[in-house]
Amino acid sequence: MHAVKTKKRINLSAVTAAALFVLLILAGLFSGRAGKENTDRPRQDELSADGGGEAAAEETKARVIDPDKPMVALTFDDGPCGEYSPLILDCLENNQAVATFFEIGCYVDQYPEIDRRAVELGCEIGSHSYYHKVLPGQSDEAIAEDQRLCREAFEKAISADPALIRPPQGSVVKSILNQYEQIFVGWSVDTQDWLYRDVDRTVNNVKQAGDLDGQVILMHSNYQESVQAAEILVPWLLEQGYQLVTVSELFQYHYGITPEKHYYYAYDYFISDGALMVS
Repeated sequence: MHAVKTKKRINLSAVTAAALFVLLILAGLFSGRAGKENTDRPRQDELSADGGGEAAAEETKARVIDPDKPMVALTFDDGPCGEYSPLILDCLENNQAVATFFEIGCYVDQYPEIDRRAVELGCEIGSHSYYHKVLPGQSDEAIAEDQRLCREAFEKAISADPALIRPPQGSVVKSILNQYEQIFVGWSVDTQDWLYRDVDRTVNNVKQAGDLDGQVILMHSNYQESVQAAEILVPWLLEQGYQLVTVSELFQYHYGITPEKHYYYAYDYFISDGALMVS
């Protein structure tokens, strides 16, 4: 009996040892699989670190304007143009630069996505009337209708009524200034891209204009030659040490003002570095 009991005890011990061995193997397999899963899945702290990195990268990309350094506002009239405006935006994006676009309302209705992209890139959108009709000589009713149509077009496209307006052909009189709540803005450097449609001439008109600090350059969105000139001028201006800013940024950082309604900030103002203003 004693021998039998001893044999049974030995068998039980063997079974127990085998069971423990199997459990250890299974535990090892489970641990290995869990470890692999943990390796495949990023940890929460890794996710947080990655997210922070992306945020930091975005913050690094954000433009910083130095009020003590030269700056110039590049502006484009008569858009948005379905063919050429996207190319101008490509140029600005590639150079991490911005511009102000004075857009014609009826074209904004046709190409709202262009101005949406411009805003996303940090550019500024201004009004250039709805049909590009010269404002002086129009009736009060016609002016009011133009304002209404523009407001609807811009609000549909960019959810905002532009703060700035450039009158068609730069023509405006005091009685019209008083009918708008927007800031009237002209220019000080006319590239004449619209007149000659010559890339070299357009570029040289800017390069030969002298000190461009605080100046507003006039170009247009609806000519291929203007796109080609912009592709030369944008990197050149940056190489010369100019910060490319929007018109509103120019007022804020260079001139240190909040522009007033019922005035026309044009050639005399910019050339005199803010000393003269047409009212």
